[in-house]
Formats: sequence, structure tokens, C-alpha cells
Amino acid sequence: MKVIFLDVDGVLNGEQFYNQCWEKYEYKDVVMQMVLDQQCLLRLFYIIKKTGAEVVLSSSWRVNHRSFDMVRDQLNFYKIPIYGCTPNNHKSRGEQITEWLRANPGVEEYVILDDDDGDFSIRGLHGDHYVQTSFTLGLSELTMNAAIKVLLRDEGK
Repeated sequence: MKVIFLDVDGVLNGEQFYNQCWEKYEYKDVVMQMVLDQQCLLRLFYIIKKTGAEVVLSSSWRVNHRSFDMVRDQLNFYKIPIYGCTPNNHKSRGEQITEWLRANPGVEEYVILDDDDGDFSIRGLHGDHYVQTSFTLGLSELTMNAAIKVLLRDEGK
């Protein structure tokens, strides 16, 4: 099994997306319902179709029912199910991912899509499995291709 550990802010949306929405729509409450950038969702969909990977939500959006439901519903629109979520504890994101991997043997390859490794736990614990996205842009074509390369690297040997 291949897994994508998925953050939301800075991966499936970005500062540029929100700024464009804010300027475009007169009613600001509409903007707040548009939590995910459709271009980023299409790139995630492409990664999954190309690699067969499953999505594990590692974002803080997983801990609040309302935000989790919003993400799940928008992913479902693209036929992207959430396979699981990392543990909700006081450990670093990198440690939470390690715990999930230990509890779920059989993962042959994984990638971590996240814009922020503030405590360096992701890079420190997971090295070249980490593809850092941009908070400004979200999941770009460049980071999409990098994620595919990580998930398919053993298949090229």
C-alpha cells in the first residue's frame, strides 16, 4: 500500500487562493465556505490516479468534526476517500506519522505533503518522504511531480 500523509492548509489551499476568492466575491461568508482550491484538489487526484496511494489525514483539520467533514466532503466530490487519520495526541506531526506507520504495517511507500515542518520532526524522522509545499501556492505542479516520484521510486528499480 502507498500512503499520502496529507496536511490541508498550504497543501489543498494557499494564501494566494484565499486572496483571489476574497477579491472576487462580494459576500465574504461564501469565501469561508471555499476552503479548498480546486486546482490543488485536481493535483492530489492526479497523484492518487498515477500511484494508487491512499490518503491519511495528518492535518489539524482532522481533530474538529466540522473541519473534518468539510475536507471529507470536498475530497469525496473528487472520489478521494480518507483512508485514515494520524493519532491525535500531543506529539509532533513527525512522531504522529511514525505511530501511524507502526500501527499499519504493509505500507510499501509513503509521502508527506505539508507546508510546515516547524519543529523539523517531519524532515528529521522521515527525510526524503517529505515533500514541502508552499503556504502561498499550495500543491503546485512541481510538488505534485515530486510526490509522484517519491511514491513510485521503488517501481523504477
